[in-house]
Amino acid sequence: MMKKLLCLIVFSALSLHALADWDYELEAKEAAERKALEEQQAKEKAKADVMRKDAEAKANAQIQQQNKKTMANKRKALGKAANGKSDAEVEKLYDAKVHKDIAEAQKAANTPNPERDAQMKKMYGKDTKDLMNMSDEELEAFSKDVEKKYNH
Repeated sequence: MMKKLLCLIVFSALSLHALADWDYELEAKEAAERKALEEQQAKEKAKADVMRKDAEAKANAQIQQQNKKTMANKRKALGKAANGKSDAEVEKLYDAKVHKDIAEAQKAANTPNPERDAQMKKMYGKDTKDLMNMSDEELEAFSKDVEKKYNH
């Protein structure tokens, strides 16, 4: 029992000494500074969030405007075929038109054209058939020669 009492007295003395060194004013000042800093950071975060949301809204509006222009251009390219169609239907029709146009262009490029071939032969010394039969290395060399001849 005596040991317990002695321990309690020593502990109490140490605790009182620790409390005597405690600066309540400094602690309150530091707590107020921490609170002010947290409030300032919260305000800055809120301001940054508003700016980010505004920027996102502006970007989304620009994207929507560009999408409307693109869709209007597709409808214009399709003409009467786009009348009364939904945007999804217009997309399908436009994709089909593009694929058809590409196929026609490839077919036209591969179809012999004596007039075009004569012009190419006169200008470059080679016609379409010659170019089609060239290896990649020969085409590269030919391309460089044409660039030298016509770019300088």
